[in-house]
Amino acid sequence: MDSIVGITAECNFPVELQSKEIIGNFGQYSLESIIALNPTIVFTTALEQAEITSQLNKLNISTQQFYPKNTDDLLEMIQSLGTLTNTDSIADSLAIYLQNRFTDFLLLSETRNIKPRVYIEIYGNPIMSADNSSYLGQLLMYAGADNIFPKLIRDYAMVSPEDVVSLNPDIIILTYPGISASDVQNRMGWSSINAIQNNRIYTIDDVNPDIILRASPRNIEGIERLIGILYE
Repeated sequence: MDSIVGITAECNFPVELQSKEIIGNFGQYSLESIIALNPTIVFTTALEQAEITSQLNKLNISTQQFYPKNTDDLLEMIQSLGTLTNTDSIADSLAIYLQNRFTDFLLLSETRNIKPRVYIEIYGNPIMSADNSSYLGQLLMYAGADNIFPKLIRDYAMVSPEDVVSLNPDIIILTYPGISASDVQNRMGWSSINAIQNNRIYTIDDVNPDIILRASPRNIEGIERLIGILYE
């Protein structure tokens, strides 16, 4: 922890990080603040952070970009971080532990004869979901869910309300703030959905989105929470 000199506003775990200097947020940052911290290396991700990676490289500031798209990528990232921070043995031990847990989850999932059919909504205007090739979709698979959208045009993509209704999920999980179960219950034409009739709608009050949307060792906790929701 002592080696970390700066973070973004989204770096909220562990809580000890809050004592570090905040240089901006995920997509908006102060390049001057980063330079002033004189970091040995800067860790970035993809999407909006592709630009900062390019800027820092032009300034000859060592930068490493990570964007795990599946749990195998997560394990590789952890081992790469171990090499870059001279903590190889700790990183290797953590990677082995996580691999074993992921395997255990997968084996348990494969023993379930009947799996609840799940609709996971990552955004509401327009409504968007995640397919099985996404990181979130993989965690759902480990938890023993039957994703109603196994294949979309992209791993995270728009879906139609009519398709959600016709596919009739048993469980609805909402992963973004500003929406409640009643908001979904009141959507036109959705009253016939099993999840709504049986009051099986879960929000960020039920599962912390950070532990299922962010690739990290905390995904173990996320999968356990999803199992609790699916098989309560």
